[in-house]
This record gives sequence, C-alpha cells and structure tokens, in this order.
Amino acid sequence: MSLLKQCDVADINSDNYHPYATCCGKCEKLEREKPYQERLLAQHIADAKQSEIEYRKKTMKQFNAVKEVNAKPMTRQEYNDLRGWRLPADEDGSDEGYLTEDINAPANMEGWDGYISWTPKAMFDDQFYAVNRVDVCTAPQDPDHELTEDEVATLASNGSLCDCTWVELDGTEHPIEEGDLIDFGTALHLMELGERVQREGWNGKGMFVYIVPAASYPAQRNAKGVLVGDYPNDMVPYSAYIALKTASGEVEPWTISQSDALATDWCLA
Repeated sequence: MSLLKQCDVADINSDNYHPYATCCGKCEKLEREKPYQERLLAQHIADAKQSEIEYRKKTMKQFNAVKEVNAKPMTRQEYNDLRGWRLPADEDGSDEGYLTEDINAPANMEGWDGYISWTPKAMFDDQFYAVNRVDVCTAPQDPDHELTEDEVATLASNGSLCDCTWVELDGTEHPIEEGDLIDFGTALHLMELGERVQREGWNGKGMFVYIVPAASYPAQRNAKGVLVGDYPNDMVPYSAYIALKTASGEVEPWTISQSDALATDWCLA
C-alpha cells in the first residue's frame, strides 16, 4: 500500500492550500472542503463588519438640532428632474416629499442660495413645522406722532412698542399669549422676534432668556485695554447670542441643555 502524500494542487504557497488536503491524487477532500471554508470566511468578514458598526454606535453621543429650511412639496421624480438625474430603477418616482433648502449650508446647485435636498414626506412632517414670521407692529402708527424718550428707549431695547406676536404652527395661525406653553423651537422664533421667554418649571424668580443682537462694545471696557488698537474706532464686534437673566439679576451668556431643548413648558416671560 502506497503512503498518502501532499497533493500538488494543495501546495502551501497556493491559494488552494488546505491543511487536510492529502490524498491519493484526486483531491476529493479539498474540493469538498472549499465551499465550507468560503462560507466560513464570508461569515467571519460579516461578523467583523457588524462588530465595527456596533462599536461605532456605542461610541456615538446624542445631539439635538434646531434647523431652519425653506421647503415646498415635491415628488421624488420631480426632484430627480430638477437635479438632472435619472431615477434609479428601484425607486418610486411618485413618492411624496419636500424639496428643502438649508440656507445655512453652502449651495450645491447653481441658482440656489443654500444646500438643496429631498426629504420623504413622513420624515419631513416628523422634523419640521411651518413658521409664519409676521413683523411685530410698532405702535403708535400715526406717521405724525413724535416718539417720546421712553418710546425711543423701548424701540432700542426690543424693536417694538407693543406686544403683538403671531406664530404659525402646522399651517394654522396661533396667537402666543402669556401663559401659553410651547416647545423650544417656537420659543426660539419668539426670541428672534424680540420676545423674552422662560420655562414654567424654572424656580428662580425673574429668570428669562432672550437674544442679544450682534453689536460692538468699546475696547477700553476691558480693565487692561488688551484690545485697544485692534479694531477700527476701538469698537470690538461680537455676534448675536442668547443671554440669561438670572434670579440674582445678573445677565450672562446661556447655553441650552438637553432637558431645556426637549421641554414643552416654555412660555413668554
């Protein structure tokens, strides 16, 4: 009886190498094992990819965003036509959705001011609501009326001499009055209109937040004058920000927390 020897096609340096591929010349065992080894390798690769995905998901943090976009109803086919694209065979052109333009992102198509994209209707309805910004009226409206010093000071502080504020939610106009509870998205729009808002659940008496518009301050306000000479007319510019009036009467920059962003007990202050 002849001894079994390593098969020629199972050479250790070849792609077909298998540790059990010793035979009497027909390589039957090698051929039987190849499909199993291929499936095993494919499963190992799939498991490794899934493990990487799970790791990345565990290391992600939760964020909340308040995003403003321009939008209009548009089907998937109409959006593809707008972009000059061919609709993929596996997509339905009649799907309802919205053309959205993110005015805070760089334009991605000529003729547009912001980044345009298409959002399915269900996703859009879950993330956005309509806001109708109506200019806050200024009273009195008599063109011959001469403003008093108090009225001038009021206009300089909040841009309005009245309390008229209207916001449109879900396509319906609603007057926001003292005591109405709203979410932070609506509260933010009210602040943009010059209102001050607070949470009903805040314990500190007299606390509220408001938007400080962009402006500038004299450089010499700093004790050592470190910015003197760095800006024209020694006026240091600053961007708009949200400020908090604390219970002790101090005013400081305010950063929203997760609980504040998701709260629905915001109201006019």
